[in-house]
Amino acid sequence: MSNPQQKPLIQDYAGATDFLLTIGGENVQVAAIPYDGGPPTCQSIGWLDMQIGTPAQDFITEHDANNLYFTLNEVPECFDRKPKEADVIAIRGLALDMDPVAGRDLVAERKRIADLLGVNRPSRLPAPSIIINSGRCNQYIWLFGEPLNVAPGTVNPDAMKAQVKALNQAIRMLFATKADKVDSCVSVEHLYRWPGTINRMNSTTKKGLAPALASHVDTGKRYSLKDFLPLLDRPASPTIEEDSGSDDGGPVEWARKNTDKTRLKRLFAPAFPGADRSAMSCAVVYYLVEQGFLDSEILTELMAHRDSAAWHHYQEANRTSEQVLVDIRRLRDKRNAKAHEEQKQAAGAIVGMNADYAIVRLAGKTLVMSTAYDQMMNRHRLSYSRKQDFFDALANVKTPDPNNPGLVIPIAPYWFEHRGRRQYLDGVALAPARSEEHTV
Repeated sequence: MSNPQQKPLIQDYAGATDFLLTIGGENVQVAAIPYDGGPPTCQSIGWLDMQIGTPAQDFITEHDANNLYFTLNEVPECFDRKPKEADVIAIRGLALDMDPVAGRDLVAERKRIADLLGVNRPSRLPAPSIIINSGRCNQYIWLFGEPLNVAPGTVNPDAMKAQVKALNQAIRMLFATKADKVDSCVSVEHLYRWPGTINRMNSTTKKGLAPALASHVDTGKRYSLKDFLPLLDRPASPTIEEDSGSDDGGPVEWARKNTDKTRLKRLFAPAFPGADRSAMSCAVVYYLVEQGFLDSEILTELMAHRDSAAWHHYQEANRTSEQVLVDIRRLRDKRNAKAHEEQKQAAGAIVGMNADYAIVRLAGKTLVMSTAYDQMMNRHRLSYSRKQDFFDALANVKTPDPNNPGLVIPIAPYWFEHRGRRQYLDGVALAPARSEEHTV
């Protein structure tokens, strides 16, 4: 018999919408899955719709009897199916999903898990940005201040996704002991519980648990990718060696599986007269660092290719293994410093583009508006271009790739997909006689 004093459990529409705004970006994909299993129903909710709030509420109401989830990373606008890795166009952050151990007291387990990411959090792991209470387990998210652009056409999007998965795996391995239950949510397309919605609890795996309203806490912390790279510098936990016979593997295995073998073969080219051995060794180390290899693993790879120009560089200098490791560390630090500087340059490029261009909506079309000074008329004028024409006009203008140090990318697509671009999606009012809010 139900408790007559117990308040009925209802969806928190405002909390659910607020969470979508917290995640940010151009859009957030949400999904409804029957609580006892079945195919998902997916919908993409755009930034303007988040501001209004009604589309999120309508989706929750329509699928009230289902469990509701969101995709952490961004997919294309109007995407209406469960995404795969190739569909992800921007990485918003890293995540960890920790379940209580079956058979233990749920309250005690939830406190233990909270302590693992709180007072007992490993010093190398930054504090979470968002903590989701699903009603049963905790999910932790580390948001990037600036999402990583991995859309088609950017430089090495697959390598960036591989590094993100390696970092997710590294975080997971900090807690993946035989006594803990950590979900394998290392993929970039993973679904997470949507705070503000009701967890209906699967009748088989969560038998006996009452439905609960999922909630979240935003700590306000935001990060860059380099804040997590120390997790890949050495094994994330002693349990990696102890459990080396398992199928899970460690962060290095995730990096290995996603390394471009063809490119690596070229980098490990045999030594030949006149070869720049120093440059080859730098190229090898830089590439393996980008792929998420640990320092010791990079040394192992070098030693495994003793006929390569890269290894001959160290042999000719009579370097010991310890000295090679010092060189690897120096190159890693140099690469990270260069990445930081190029990220600053890329941010400056966005500011410069915003001075001359903006995205506008006119007559139902999305156009690029540019401003130019008309010498004949002695005034500024506006012109409008289609997306492809805009890309073609600036095809020869490049900017440093903030995700891949040393590489450059076309500035037009980078600016067009950047969350900080100047835009007027409600249209443009040309009314010089009066002031109009949100217009130019």
